[in-house]
Amino acid sequence: MFLDILFGILSAKIINMIGGEDLDLIILGLSIFFALLPDIDVPVELYSRKGKLGGKTETHHRQLTHYPIWYIPLVIAVTYYFGIFWGFLLAVNVFWHFLHDLNGTGWGIKLLGPFSKNNYKMFTNKDGTQNLRQLFIKWTPAELTDTMQKHGDPYWMKNIMFNPKSSTFWFEVAIPLLLLPVIVFLVLL
Repeated sequence: MFLDILFGILSAKIINMIGGEDLDLIILGLSIFFALLPDIDVPVELYSRKGKLGGKTETHHRQLTHYPIWYIPLVIAVTYYFGIFWGFLLAVNVFWHFLHDLNGTGWGIKLLGPFSKNNYKMFTNKDGTQNLRQLFIKWTPAELTDTMQKHGDPYWMKNIMFNPKSSTFWFEVAIPLLLLPVIVFLVLL
């Protein structure tokens, strides 16, 4: 999440520089919103699971909102109604989000959903451990269920995401939060 926010800020600045637009809070805010858009289901997930995210079973998070195909007509519509600048800003941020979810935390995404129920992830072994030599892996629904039962953590947010002993904490939380003031300063220049 924090990495997506950081990317939303950076992409707003870079795309503004290329497009010659003046950066304002609306562009910045919408860029961050676009970077987080596939995770729009997280509040529902947290509420329905009493604050838990992740675990030993697949839930609705990273289902419909993480099917890249749904964003193609959305990008086309935004481009048509609001212009190429906004369509490009949406496309870049959503693409980043999917790339991040493919190689970041979690069990990947259903890259070919809704046509395939398989999950895909980059730089990971079948057991979910990191492997920089493994470009892509695919889990069938049965394989993913089995892997999640063996290796999932129902207290993932506490034990991994917000645990300073975890590399995930440093990559996903600490470093982006430490960089945030620098990036905001550079954006405001």
